[in-house]
Formats: sequence, structure tokens, C-alpha cells
Amino acid sequence: MERPGYLKGVRLPRLERALASRQQSLRELIVRQREAVEPDYPASEPAGDEADQAQDRERKLIGGDLLDLYLAELGEVAAARERIATGTYGLCADCGEPISARRLEAQPTARCCLACQARRERFSAIAPQIR
Repeated sequence: MERPGYLKGVRLPRLERALASRQQSLRELIVRQREAVEPDYPASEPAGDEADQAQDRERKLIGGDLLDLYLAELGEVAAARERIATGTYGLCADCGEPISARRLEAQPTARCCLACQARRERFSAIAPQIR
């Protein structure tokens, strides 16, 4: 498949820079989040009373969830950069049609055009009801 023409000009380099910048930011966030969730020092005894300990557990759970989100987004950025390298960036993974430039500028990791993404979201909303 050939890359959509609208990406051959100024837009593709700008999108590549945006993806590279986001990748770097995510890597830094992941390092900081890991340090927050997994401190270097071992806790010999839980500190504080039960409320403090519960709050600490909750903070670690939320921190772990944030870490998972950052790692997932990092994977999406890496996948988008791979699509750029293979020449499939900007083409919908479902229908093969070009993804609009406005969509890519708003969401550089987008895999699908708006119509296919809407279809995916409708399906995922009704899929749990099918079981």
C-alpha cells in the first residue's frame, strides 16, 4: 500500500516528531512512576496506622494503574512509528482507506479512520451484552 499523499509533505515529519517527543516523555514518566510505586528501600514494617497503610496501598494501586496506562501508550507510539517505517502509517487497519490528517494530528497513534473506530467502539459496547 502506498502512503496517503497528504502525509508526504510537511505533515509526516511533524507527526514523526510528535511521536518521538511523546515516546521520550512516556519513558521519563515510566521511570518516575516506577520509582514512586517501587521505592528502592525495603520496608521492614508498615509505617503508620491502618488508615495510613490503606492509603499507601491505594496510592500504590493507582500508581500501578498509571504505569500500565503509560506502558500501553508507549506501545501504541512504538506501533505508530513502526507503521511509519513500513509505509502503512495513515491507512486504516480495518478498511485500508486513508485516515484523515486532522484525526492523525489530534491522535497520532490512530490505527483506524473515524468510521471504523466508531464501529469498533459500538461493538465493544455491545460485546459484553452478547455473552
